[in-house]
Amino acid sequence: MSGGTPRTIIRVGSTNPAKVQPVKTVAKMLFGGVDVMGVRVPSGVSAQPTTEQETVQGALQRARNALVSGPADYGVGIEGGIGTVGGMWFGFQWVAVADRDGRVGLSSSARFPLPDRLGQEILGGREMSEVMDALVGTSGIGRKEGVMGVLTAGHVTRAAAIAQALHFAFGRFLAPEGLRDG
Repeated sequence: MSGGTPRTIIRVGSTNPAKVQPVKTVAKMLFGGVDVMGVRVPSGVSAQPTTEQETVQGALQRARNALVSGPADYGVGIEGGIGTVGGMWFGFQWVAVADRDGRVGLSSSARFPLPDRLGQEILGGREMSEVMDALVGTSGIGRKEGVMGVLTAGHVTRAAAIAQALHFAFGRFLAPEGLRDG
């Protein structure tokens, strides 16, 4: 695009449409002219993180790896995980946004309760979407509405939860000057 305002370029550390689409939607709201592309990058964590710390690490690695995978203003990493609070299982998404100056915005989705059976199956080495597909007879739920979509009868989808976390993670870069760290 010549002569106009430069477009913001964002690389997402995943090719999963359930992760890339919310980034496209939020980025268009925040920046207007934007190019968003999903890229396959390593997360550096297990396929299904089972702690908050591991999930955050996966999001950070995906964001940083996406940023350096080609020309980009921002790299975005989104990682889903599970953990326990008070003996109950919860699922969540962590979102990291990295820029070329080394700054990182970090946020999470709301936590959603998981049936104990699901948590136990995941601890046994299976991925959340794989377990849910088997339990409810679906295919590829992790690339669609996600487990939270199933557990809320479609009222809260994975994309909606990721979108909210994206707004907060990008807030690091968009807040009024006096309220930005670094």
